[in-house]
Amino acid sequence: MTDANELIEEVLLQHAYDPVKAREYYLRTRQLKGRGAPKKAFSKSVAPSRPPDKLGRPFGHPDYGADPPAPRDQRLAALDQRLSRFRAALARQPERKRKILARRLAEAETRAAALRSAKTQVERRTG
Repeated sequence: MTDANELIEEVLLQHAYDPVKAREYYLRTRQLKGRGAPKKAFSKSVAPSRPPDKLGRPFGHPDYGADPPAPRDQRLAALDQRLSRFRAALARQPERKRKILARRLAEAETRAAALRSAKTQVERRTG
């Protein structure tokens, strides 16, 4: 029986974890990968996949291909048209909807007033 116990202990000891031996193995076999080469967001040497849009914005720009903003006078005219439509709709609606439309009308008038104010400031500076 003693021989069997010694044999079992010997087999168990052969496969026991040895931290020193494990570290030596790690140091011998490690291959550090590190970080890869940095990726370039946009390189001038590489042509973009699409040409710049009509305003010269490169492909990938958030506003690529979007139409240029309308001139201030056109935006102001559009706001005035919208205000007149709101006023007409306000007169046709019952009381419940009238309050909602009145709030929207007030917001639109505030935006129109801000736009007019900006227009007069620009005219003062340039004129």
